[in-house]
Amino acid sequence: MDTPNVKQNTSYKDILSSIGTQLKQRQGLIAIRVAFVSLPLILTAVPLIYFGELTKDIDISNEQKGVLFVILLWLVLFIGLPWAVIMGQIFKIERIIWIDSFFDNVPLSNKESWKLAKKLFWPSILTDLIVFLRYYLPAIVLSVGLFGLYVVLTAERVIPFNGWMLVGLMVVILAAFTVYAYFVNVHLRYLLFLLVDNYKTQTFSYRSLFGEMRRLNRTTKAGEFTKMLVTVLGAEAAESAISTVMGMLNGVVASHTSGVGKVATQAAAMYANEVVTTNKKYAQTITFYVFYRVARELTYGKAQNINQEFYSVVKTDALLQQQDSK
Repeated sequence: MDTPNVKQNTSYKDILSSIGTQLKQRQGLIAIRVAFVSLPLILTAVPLIYFGELTKDIDISNEQKGVLFVILLWLVLFIGLPWAVIMGQIFKIERIIWIDSFFDNVPLSNKESWKLAKKLFWPSILTDLIVFLRYYLPAIVLSVGLFGLYVVLTAERVIPFNGWMLVGLMVVILAAFTVYAYFVNVHLRYLLFLLVDNYKTQTFSYRSLFGEMRRLNRTTKAGEFTKMLVTVLGAEAAESAISTVMGMLNGVVASHTSGVGKVATQAAAMYANEVVTTNKKYAQTITFYVFYRVARELTYGKAQNINQEFYSVVKTDALLQQQDSK
């Protein structure tokens, strides 16, 4: 198949322009969505973490404190955590839909994008499960196996136990797994976009989904892969730096408060950090989509693939055909 004659090097100016436009349009909604997703977990987990300080001045028996602790624990395990996981998955897919519909020139209201994201909840869960089994589980098994082998060899006195060697092995395994995870993240950069573009179509299958991902990866030049890897590392480093700084500031403020004040400070800091992290990840995802457009045009001669079957859940066929013809 001949490669279409298109520009193969994506301009960072175009990337930054796309990121800026998307973030400007969605910044307020992201903050609202993050509150919707994370606050139930934050508001139940933080009081549990600081349970001792909250109850030390309350005139109740230890038995009553125990009952209260169990209630908070159950709220976290059976309400806060499941809510954050389920709604967080839907919100992750909604962000993909925001980007895809933006470049597809299909305007979606907030209710429409959320409705479409809910439609993709189980397909996205299955996709994540396949990714875990195919890419992460073997790496985890290998890491645990190497650590277990060292423990067995020292227990059987085949090699002498050395604390520094044990620490060094753990550091090497963790570093290797982290680097591997970065490469996997870049390798799978098109997967969720492909899910949105192909779900509900007649040819959709998970086998074809991963097959098309590999095809687009082969099309993309090594230089583009390097740019994307740098993007991932840069975003991760920025998130880590921001989290560290916010944690330090939060620690200084919390050290001068107690009880309810500390809980409120920690809850606010966790929410703010989640908003910042989500915005960073959103910007990174937009960057991936720009490269996805390049890969699609190099492979198929057309950057966009408007999934009319999927959008028809919330849009009329006439509108979609009008957008597709533009």
